[in-house]
Amino acid sequence: MSKIKYLILFVSLTCLGLAACDNKDDMAIFYGTHYATGMLKNGQPLSDGGDSIKNARILFYKNNTLSLFLSSTGTFTLKGASSEYTGSWSTNQKGEISFTDYTLSNGTAETDQIGQEYINLVLNATYYQGDNNQFSLYDKKGGTYVLFKNSH
Repeated sequence: MSKIKYLILFVSLTCLGLAACDNKDDMAIFYGTHYATGMLKNGQPLSDGGDSIKNARILFYKNNTLSLFLSSTGTFTLKGASSEYTGSWSTNQKGEISFTDYTLSNGTAETDQIGQEYINLVLNATYYQGDNNQFSLYDKKGGTYVLFKNSH
């Protein structure tokens, strides 16, 4: 008899806990500033020939050069090595994400291939995967992504 009581209590608490979660709880992992820590293009480390992989690592790790700020009000700021874009963002629980109505708000357009790839991938990302520690933004094909470390 006591096993049945514990089972009922467990099921009740589980249902109560699940009912307390909503989309806003899931979205909180995005809010704040995130720093790019790496990028793959078509499943390969970002490369433009020569020392580009080394140069990409310098960009990704030195002074947190490449960042993405996502606000809870649906706006974003995307910083590259020489540019800054602002606009709107939205996502859903299906893992889809979009960046819209963006403009170059500060600096000049990226001139090196690594910076261009980074900006283009983020602005054209179609879905995400991640958790409270890190998340990735993917292109339509899924073979190209940029990995971000959460700042919180």
